[in-house]
Amino acid sequence: MFGFSDDTLLHMYDLANSLVNKGKYDNASDLFRLLTILAPHVTSYWIGLGFCRL
Repeated sequence: MFGFSDDTLLHMYDLANSLVNKGKYDNASDLFRLLTILAPHVTSYWIGLGFCRL
């Protein structure tokens, strides 16, 4: 979607999770928010975004 390959989205997701693990929730939230825009049908992106908001 939007010209991003599945591999690119997966890399972005991995980066967002890495940011969460480092406690950088604001940065991770921004990346998860972008992922939900690019692929709103992927549940794990929404879960990641929600986790950042806890």
